[in-house]
Amino acid sequence: MGQGADMKDPLESPAEEITRLSACLNDLVRITTLPALSTGGEPARIGSSLLDLLIGMLPLSFAFVRFNDPEGGPPREEVRVAEPLKDSTRAHRIRRALEASLGDASLK
Repeated sequence: MGQGADMKDPLESPAEEITRLSACLNDLVRITTLPALSTGGEPARIGSSLLDLLIGMLPLSFAFVRFNDPEGGPPREEVRVAEPLKDSTRAHRIRRALEASLGDASLK
Protein backbone atom coordinates (compact mmCIF):
# COMPACT_ATOMS: atom_id res chain seq x y z
CA MET A 1 0.00 0.00 0.00
CA GLY A 2 1.35 3.48 -0.89
CA GLN A 3 1.98 6.24 1.59
CA GLY A 4 -1.17 8.28 1.19
CA ALA A 5 -2.71 11.00 3.30
CA ASP A 6 -5.06 8.43 4.82
CA MET A 7 -2.24 6.65 6.68
CA LYS A 8 -2.03 7.61 10.33
CA ASP A 9 0.47 7.03 13.08
CA PRO A 10 -0.33 3.54 14.48
CA LEU A 11 0.88 4.66 17.92
CA GLU A 12 -1.59 7.54 18.18
CA SER A 13 -4.68 6.69 20.21
CA PRO A 14 -8.08 8.12 19.22
CA ALA A 15 -7.91 10.51 22.19
CA GLU A 16 -4.46 11.73 21.14
CA GLU A 17 -5.66 12.17 17.56
CA ILE A 18 -8.67 14.20 18.75
CA THR A 19 -6.40 16.38 20.89
CA ARG A 20 -3.99 16.93 17.97
CA LEU A 21 -6.80 17.73 15.53
CA SER A 22 -8.42 20.10 18.02
CA ALA A 23 -5.10 21.95 18.38
CA CYS A 24 -4.85 22.16 14.57
CA LEU A 25 -8.35 23.65 14.37
CA ASN A 26 -7.50 26.19 17.07
CA ASP A 27 -4.36 27.17 15.14
CA LEU A 28 -6.40 27.53 11.97
CA VAL A 29 -8.93 29.78 13.72
CA ARG A 30 -6.14 31.97 15.13
CA ILE A 31 -4.48 32.33 11.72
CA THR A 32 -7.75 33.07 9.91
CA THR A 33 -8.72 35.76 12.42
CA LEU A 34 -5.36 37.51 12.04
CA PRO A 35 -6.62 39.62 9.07
CA ALA A 36 -9.19 41.17 11.43
CA LEU A 37 -6.24 42.82 13.19
CA SER A 38 -5.28 44.54 9.95
CA THR A 39 -8.43 46.67 9.98
CA GLY A 40 -6.95 49.82 11.42
CA GLY A 41 -4.21 47.78 13.04
CA GLU A 42 -0.61 48.82 13.13
CA PRO A 43 1.50 46.67 10.75
CA ALA A 44 4.11 46.05 13.44
CA ARG A 45 1.45 44.63 15.78
CA ILE A 46 0.07 42.42 13.03
CA GLY A 47 3.55 41.15 12.17
CA SER A 48 4.35 40.52 15.80
CA SER A 49 1.14 38.52 16.22
CA LEU A 50 1.89 36.55 13.06
CA LEU A 51 5.38 35.69 14.30
CA ASP A 52 4.03 34.56 17.66
CA LEU A 53 1.45 32.37 15.94
CA LEU A 54 3.94 30.81 13.54
CA ILE A 55 6.50 30.02 16.23
CA GLY A 56 3.78 28.56 18.44
CA MET A 57 2.12 26.38 15.82
CA LEU A 58 4.91 25.22 13.51
CA PRO A 59 8.13 23.35 14.30
CA LEU A 60 10.29 26.38 13.45
CA SER A 61 13.64 27.38 14.86
CA PHE A 62 12.89 31.01 14.04
CA ALA A 63 10.55 33.25 12.06
CA PHE A 64 11.49 36.54 10.42
CA VAL A 65 9.36 39.33 8.98
CA ARG A 66 10.32 42.59 7.29
CA PHE A 67 7.92 45.50 6.80
CA ASN A 68 8.60 48.20 4.26
CA ASP A 69 7.45 51.65 5.33
CA PRO A 70 4.83 52.83 2.80
CA GLU A 71 5.98 56.40 3.45
CA GLY A 72 9.58 55.63 2.48
CA GLY A 73 11.06 55.27 5.94
CA PRO A 74 13.46 52.51 6.90
CA PRO A 75 12.07 48.97 6.92
CA ARG A 76 11.24 47.34 10.23
CA GLU A 77 12.34 43.79 10.95
CA GLU A 78 11.34 41.37 13.66
CA VAL A 79 12.59 37.92 14.55
CA ARG A 80 11.17 35.32 16.89
CA VAL A 81 13.22 32.35 18.00
CA ALA A 82 11.83 29.10 19.31
CA GLU A 83 12.07 28.49 23.04
CA PRO A 84 15.03 26.06 22.88
CA LEU A 85 17.12 28.69 21.06
CA LYS A 86 16.33 31.67 23.26
CA ASP A 87 19.22 31.04 25.64
CA SER A 88 21.78 29.85 23.09
CA THR A 89 21.09 32.06 20.04
CA ARG A 90 20.27 35.73 19.96
CA ALA A 91 17.65 37.09 17.57
CA HIS A 92 20.06 39.72 16.23
CA ARG A 93 22.52 37.00 15.18
CA ILE A 94 19.80 35.26 13.23
CA ARG A 95 18.79 38.55 11.61
CA ARG A 96 22.40 39.29 10.63
CA ALA A 97 22.74 35.82 9.13
CA LEU A 98 19.52 36.33 7.17
CA GLU A 99 20.69 39.71 5.90
CA ALA A 100 24.01 38.23 4.81
CA SER A 101 22.36 35.32 3.01
CA LEU A 102 19.64 37.43 1.34
CA GLY A 103 21.95 40.21 0.17
CA ASP A 104 20.09 42.83 -1.86
CA ALA A 105 17.13 40.47 -2.32
CA SER A 106 15.93 41.30 1.20
CA LEU A 107 15.25 44.86 0.08
CA LYS A 108 13.10 43.92 -2.92
